[in-house]
Amino acid sequence: MPELPEVEANRDLVERYLVGATVDQCVCEEQGGGPRNGLFDEIIMNEGSTKQLLTNAVLHRTLIRACRKGKQMWLEFSAPNSSSKTSSKVNTTLLVHFGMTGALVLYGRESRAYKSFKVHDVAWPPRFCKLELVFSNGERLAYCDPRRIGRVRVRGKDAAAEPPISQLAPDALDALDLEAFSRALRDMSVEIKVALLNQLTVPRTQS
Repeated sequence: MPELPEVEANRDLVERYLVGATVDQCVCEEQGGGPRNGLFDEIIMNEGSTKQLLTNAVLHRTLIRACRKGKQMWLEFSAPNSSSKTSSKVNTTLLVHFGMTGALVLYGRESRAYKSFKVHDVAWPPRFCKLELVFSNGERLAYCDPRRIGRVRVRGKDAAAEPPISQLAPDALDALDLEAFSRALRDMSVEIKVALLNQLTVPRTQS
C-alpha cells in the first residue's frame, strides 16, 4: 500500500516542525492562482464544514501531536489561548485524507517523496492550496489537492473514537495476532485481495 508511507511522510514532516507551535492565521480560501482561486472548496471541506468552523478549530490553538492510522492522518490541537474569541474552549482535531493527489506542503521544507509528482513551493502559496495555516514559529503549512479527491474535516477531542478512524482495521505497523486474523478471514466470503485492500472490511484481530 504505497499511500501509507506517503501519509506517514506527511505526518513526520508536521511532527518535526510544527508540534508545539500555535496557529496565528488560517486561510480557508483557495490560493495559488488556480481556477478556483479565492473560493472556499466545499468538496474538500465537506460534512458541513464552513470557513468559520475550520477557523475556530485551529486558530490560536497549539498543535499537540500529528497522528496517523492507515491512510488517515489527524492533527490534534489544544484549547484556544486567551487571545481567542471563539466560544469553543475544548481541544479539537483536524482530520486530513489525501485521496490520490492531496499533500501537505511546508514552506521551504523537504519531505520524503513517494510519488512521481509533487507540489512545488517555489511560488507560495502553492497552486491548488485549499487551506493554509501560519504558525507562531514562522512555519507555513498548506494543504493542496488539484483533483479535489482529498478531504479535510473537523473532529472533536478524540478523533480516533469517531468515524472514519474508529472504523479502521489495525494499522500495518500494529502488532498482528495471526491466529485471530486467519480465523476472521476464513469467515469472510470475498476474494483475499478485496478483503485486504478495503480497510473497513479487514477484520479486527483483537479477541
